[in-house]
Amino acid sequence: MKKVWEKIDFYNCLYGIISYANFYTSSAQDVVKMYEGIKGSITWKVDFSMEFLQRLHEICNNENKKEVDYDILEDLVKSAFRDLAKHLRDPTARNVVNYLINISGCDSDTILFVQKTNVRELADGYAVVTLVVSSSEGLDQLLSLNEMPRNPIEEVYLDERIFTR
Repeated sequence: MKKVWEKIDFYNCLYGIISYANFYTSSAQDVVKMYEGIKGSITWKVDFSMEFLQRLHEICNNENKKEVDYDILEDLVKSAFRDLAKHLRDPTARNVVNYLINISGCDSDTILFVQKTNVRELADGYAVVTLVVSSSEGLDQLLSLNEMPRNPIEEVYLDERIFTR
């Protein structure tokens, strides 16, 4: 359970560093140390350094949103969702993921994050699968084959794969 809270704390502190208007060097150094301690247990694999944090901060606080490299933020959100999916019953974990989705520019109406957390194989090829999704409405829309032309979901992030329409 300790590792879970370390992940939640890491993503929460990271959100604070990159979303605040001012860049606080001492807090950023603490987040770099946190990353070093948990990098083996999270899926976000980047060259995590003070320079990288400053770049993320600049991206999040860029006034000209058209010039922002959202791929970095999208990778952050995908990793945070994957790493915290099993723990999203906890409101703190859910808030952290929501904060990151909001600053990343990911449109929750057109992007659906899905994480498979459990599979129980049954006889004859059947299986019970537990999915964690960023929007139950988005999943309903995705699964409603009768309404595909009106379906607003454009991208689905399932585990490590991306599906686009």
